[in-house]
Formats: sequence, structure tokens, C-alpha cells
Amino acid sequence: MFAGVDTHKDTLAVAVIDHAGRVVRQLELPNQDSGYVRLLALLSSHNVVRVGIEGSGNYGWPAAIYLLEREVSVVDVPPLMTSRERLSRPGQGKPTRWMRSRSPASPPARMPCHRSVR
Repeated sequence: MFAGVDTHKDTLAVAVIDHAGRVVRQLELPNQDSGYVRLLALLSSHNVVRVGIEGSGNYGWPAAIYLLEREVSVVDVPPLMTSRERLSRPGQGKPTRWMRSRSPASPPARMPCHRSVR
């Protein structure tokens, strides 16, 4: 079993997932000590082997630290960038296309797709 945690300032949205990707349990907990205790109890009751926490460097860091101190395997899940974030970061948010290199053994190369400007 696995679990995913979406962190917010005041709450943790938790989903427990089985090996087939089916949601076994969904729960919203407070993002505070009482919520971390309940989160650990939920994970233990479902024999969760790994927890992915979105935003473990932001709102999720207290929950991540709490679980790590109790020897739970925690993985940081970076949030998807919004379109505004993609546009504000150089080299990101531009259209791309995948091209195969000449050697079939080589991985595909990611190349920027530029349009001609007139």
C-alpha cells in the first residue's frame, strides 16, 4: 500500500492507494500535531510502505519530519507548475518536440520547437 498527501496551510488531504492504483481510503486531516498522529495511525492500519508528500519543503515539512522520525519512508512529490510559473522560468514552458537520434540505442532527445517569426 502507498499513500499520497496533498499539503495545504491548514489541512492534509490523504489518499491510501493499493498496488493496483485503487483508492482505498481518502481523508482530510488538520496540518498540526493531532493530524500527524492520526496520519501515522492511518498509515500503520493500512500497512503503507511509502508516502509521497507534495510540498514537503513548504506546508508539508512538519508532517514529513514527523513521519521520518518514526521511520516511515517518505518521498517528496514536487507540485506541478502552474502556467504562470512555467512562463516566469527561463527555458521552461516552451513547446517541445521529441526527436529520435540516429542511433536506435540512444534515448530520444528533447529539442525546443521554434516557430519562424516574420
